[in-house]
Amino acid sequence: MIIGKLIKISHKMVAHQMNDNNKCLGFTLIEMLVTVAIAGILLAISTPYFTEIITNNKTQSYSSELSMALFLAQNEAIKRGVQVTVKPNATGTGYKWQGGWTIFSDNNGNGTQDGTDELIQSYADVDSAYTLKSKDSVFASYVGFSATGSPLGIVSGVQAVSDGYLVLCRPDSDNNLSRILSLTFAGNIRVSKGSVLSGVSLCQ
Repeated sequence: MIIGKLIKISHKMVAHQMNDNNKCLGFTLIEMLVTVAIAGILLAISTPYFTEIITNNKTQSYSSELSMALFLAQNEAIKRGVQVTVKPNATGTGYKWQGGWTIFSDNNGNGTQDGTDELIQSYADVDSAYTLKSKDSVFASYVGFSATGSPLGIVSGVQAVSDGYLVLCRPDSDNNLSRILSLTFAGNIRVSKGSVLSGVSLCQ
């Protein structure tokens, strides 16, 4: 409504510059300044909407990319008959997953690409304004898939079949619009909107 009124005012200003013979008389300095001011207002109004659209698109893209990588690893494990692992590229503590991740065959099941392990696919990092993390220590180091497609994580210091969660947090840490990627014992992989789990806000 506000934008519509501003556009009407701008149109009236242009019409005012036309004389009875439809000859353009040009803009005065004041009218030019008003036009610039209107353009600035329109830009200020539209910028937050564009920013939100970009943020939503990135959130959807990153969560889809990670879930598809997990599906790929799971399918490869079943097809090859050996463990396949998805491992974050970054090392150390913190949000290692946002530094990108790599899928490889994990023939000895140690969660590390070595020996005859084969690189399957590698993924680039996500925007540094986002955080991508494991809810707890289960999938902090890697997500493995057994030959039957069951997810493997670190439980009490040893690798075991486990369920768990990876959390993608937006730059604004909005718990309603961030994403949770869940893996179940049965091997189901699901992405859901929101980052509140059992009453706990995972992004704040």
